[in-house]
Amino acid sequence: MEQSHTKVGIENKSVKSTQKRGEGRMSKVSILMPVYNDETYLEEALKCVLEQKGIDFELIIVDDGSTDKTPEIIQKFKSQNVIYVRHSQNMGQLQAVFTASEYITGDYVTLFHGDDKITDDYALRDLANALESIKADGIYSDLIVINPKGNVKGKLNVSKKVKRKSLVTLLASADSNIVSDVFL
Repeated sequence: MEQSHTKVGIENKSVKSTQKRGEGRMSKVSILMPVYNDETYLEEALKCVLEQKGIDFELIIVDDGSTDKTPEIIQKFKSQNVIYVRHSQNMGQLQAVFTASEYITGDYVTLFHGDDKITDDYALRDLANALESIKADGIYSDLIVINPKGNVKGKLNVSKKVKRKSLVTLLASADSNIVSDVFL
């Protein structure tokens, strides 16, 4: 299937810096967000990403041909940190991630879905700092499972290495992924 996508409305003009981290430059995180008909949780997911503090980041949203109000919700969040790309038809989540990867300019990359939530405004900064301080190639965290009403259903303990305040919460329902996508 031939890929067809268009950069829409919101666009970041950033380029990868040639200055090395640690030379007065903050690390940059590229957040890949594939979405498809995610209108239920998308606004909350976008807010928690755009409220991140203490870190340079770009949010690369690829709408995989949504037929609900997903595009309208995304348009409400115009920001210099947002790149929005829309597939003309649904091509699957993996293709949306591949499309998003074409726009990466960050030092670190994380995958974040339209039904995910970050519960700490400094989570990305803390995770990037942890990666840098221990010279790790990747990091992941536990997962808190929440039902559609926002009630905590349980916790999937993936790692004891990351501070509790840095955990990322995935809003999981019966038709959502249950495996944490947190990696940098």
